[in-house]
Amino acid sequence: MMRIIAHIPGQVDSTVFRVLVRVSPMMRQFNTVNRFICRSVLLVLFLGVNVSLAQMNPDDTFTEELHLTLLESIEIALEQNRTLLDSRLNREEQKLRLEVDEKQFDPLFSVNSRASAGRDSEEAADIGAGISFKLPTGGSVQLRADKNITANNSGANNASVTFTQPLLKGAGLLAGTDSLRKSRKQEILNILSFRDEVANLIASVIQSYHTLIQSNMQVQINEGALERARKQRDVTEALIQAGRIAPLEITRSESTIAQRELALLRAKNSRNTSSLTLSNLLNLPSHIRLIPKEDSLEELSDDDVSNIVDLDSNTRQALDNRREIRAAMFRIEDAEISLQLTENQLLPDLSLSATISRDNVSGRSDHRASLNLTIPLNEPDRKLRRVSAKNELIKAKRNLANQRESISSEVRRAATDVELGFRVIQLSREARELAERNLTVELAKFGQGLSSTFEVASSQDELLSAQNSEIQDVIAYRNAKLSLHRAVGIILDVWGIEIEKIDP
Repeated sequence: MMRIIAHIPGQVDSTVFRVLVRVSPMMRQFNTVNRFICRSVLLVLFLGVNVSLAQMNPDDTFTEELHLTLLESIEIALEQNRTLLDSRLNREEQKLRLEVDEKQFDPLFSVNSRASAGRDSEEAADIGAGISFKLPTGGSVQLRADKNITANNSGANNASVTFTQPLLKGAGLLAGTDSLRKSRKQEILNILSFRDEVANLIASVIQSYHTLIQSNMQVQINEGALERARKQRDVTEALIQAGRIAPLEITRSESTIAQRELALLRAKNSRNTSSLTLSNLLNLPSHIRLIPKEDSLEELSDDDVSNIVDLDSNTRQALDNRREIRAAMFRIEDAEISLQLTENQLLPDLSLSATISRDNVSGRSDHRASLNLTIPLNEPDRKLRRVSAKNELIKAKRNLANQRESISSEVRRAATDVELGFRVIQLSREARELAERNLTVELAKFGQGLSSTFEVASSQDELLSAQNSEIQDVIAYRNAKLSLHRAVGIILDVWGIEIEKIDP
């Protein structure tokens, strides 16, 4: 008996088509009319499926096409990516913040005035001006001039200079310039963070472009598979008409065509998804379908791979380039200085203050100097602050060692993936070539009546799987090289992209 189960849901993305044909020994007793009826029913069912699939065109959502190379995609992303545009605005603020911190020792000018009048009081006005600035040693200097004006033109003119300087607690260049030092180091980290963000964006664009290449080539592969299936159906029909094979052999050919059309539909949908993903990174309109100009499978040699995976060279570069290492080294420096400053903060508070003033009206001058000493007697957290600072230094050194080990391991894994990917590509190509030869042999046997549509369809499936595996392995190899460049920290160098330089 024969049982046919066909299910065609309305949703395009969940289209399922199943055909189950069971032939019992009684089928051999069917006459020609019964066979013709069964064949007609099957053809009608398959024709309905094919028409439905033909009406589903994922490319209808796009109104324009744009062909891009990988380099062009990267250039557009660097100019138009929304996240990167926001980061550029943040960099403007960070630069201005450093400029403000760099001017903390510049003189500050101030002017003040006051006027007063009343029924029982004399009209008067005060005008003053001052200059003050901080010293890198932790002290400060203030110059002040004031003038008092009354209605009868009498008043006082005062001028003064005041100098203050801590001598123990908070004294010295280390304490006085600590905030500026931190700001400069933070600016270096900000530049490195911005470089990482640019490098990560480039990596995302490259991966998306690779995915688009893969999905685009899978469409081509499935189109070729569909064309082979249709040619096989034509050959099968010719052999049936010649009476060389049974009419029911056509069912396998029709089933294969339906499967190939469904696979092609899914491949096109995947290609469109890849295009939209890349368009989002490039900030391009969603109605433009992106088409990669670079979709050929690259030829590789053992020498190329050996140059790429030079482990010692890659590890040295990674330890020099990676932001994590620079940040860990800064953390050690900060911890060492913090320990010294903590020790300094435990000293008595001794400060020197000197003032010189002059009253221009009376001609009198005043000179004063003072020493102020404060000694804390019962600070309960003195030991805690010292221990905490020492522990931070120990943790910072351990963190640097961990970062070095982690980055070295990351580089080693990435290099191993590149080597493995190269070997896998070679095997995939051999498997695809064998599948092509096997299909050629099977088709020749089928034409001589020595094979069946089932065996031909199996060979076609094997070739399709081998082709898809090859392109997947090539893309995986390319992504492995990208991961290695990322681990070494040379993505910007590879693509010739320059970011702000860091002063030594």
